[in-house]
Parts: sequence; structure tokens; C-alpha cells
Amino acid sequence: MPSGSTTPHRKEYSRAMALEVRGQRLKAMEAYEAEIIHAPEDPEPYLRIARLQRDGIKDPGAAARWFKRAQREAVLSPGQAIRTHRELAELYIHVLREPLKAAPELARLAELYPNTLDGQWAAAALAELKAEMTEGMAMERTDRPDPEPPGGAAGP
Repeated sequence: MPSGSTTPHRKEYSRAMALEVRGQRLKAMEAYEAEIIHAPEDPEPYLRIARLQRDGIKDPGAAARWFKRAQREAVLSPGQAIRTHRELAELYIHVLREPLKAAPELARLAELYPNTLDGQWAAAALAELKAEMTEGMAMERTDRPDPEPPGGAAGP
């Protein structure tokens, strides 16, 4: 039984990391996936795959799916939860150009961690997104031609 006097041993992913460093990204992902099978509650392999998809393989859609999977299946520490919400929101906003998909991530981050810099960033980003949406809807209304009155064009 642990005494509590030392920090728990952190799992290493040396094989997967070595493959990643050598540029063998697909094999590294397979190694991380094997780790998930053995410990599905461990968030680290999910997050490493997500970042590998985003930064190495350049597949932001797959990266988003892995971040979401980490949120759904793993046990995230508060710090990991904050980073995952933020990385996913930034991915949706800046890379995938789908800011509406970022809104729930921003809202959760702002609501769950309001006293952190990331929570405050999320609240500001969400307010900006809402303002842009409101402005965009107003622009749409002013760009439309006036509808014709019933019965056709009115004339003198």
C-alpha cells in the first residue's frame, strides 16, 4: 500500500516516444493505442496521439476526435482538462476554422475554471465569438434586398 510520502510513479512511454522522435509517427500512434488498451483511464496516450495528429501528421480533424475521446474515456487531472479544452477550442478556431464547435469547449472551460487564466481567456474568447455571430447576423440582414410588397413592385 502506498505510504503517501512519495509521488506516484509516472508511466513512461519510451517506445512510443522513440518511434515519434525517429519520425515513425504511425508506429508511435500504434504504440500509444496499445497503451490505451492496457490502461484506458490514462489520458496521456490519448493526448499524445491528438498532438501527434495535429502537429506531426497534420490531420486536425483526427486530432479533434482524439482530444474528445480523451475527455470522454480517460480520467483527466484538472490541469489536463484545462489544457484539453483549450487545445481543442484553439484547434476548432484557428486550424479547422469552425468557431461554432469551439463554443462548448470555451463555455465549459470558462464555467469550470473561472479563476484561472485559461478560464478567463475562454470567457473572453466566447464573448468575442458571440459578438462576431451577432454582428454577422446583423450584416446578413442589412445585405439582403428589401422584399417586394405583395402583388409585385409598387409603382406610381
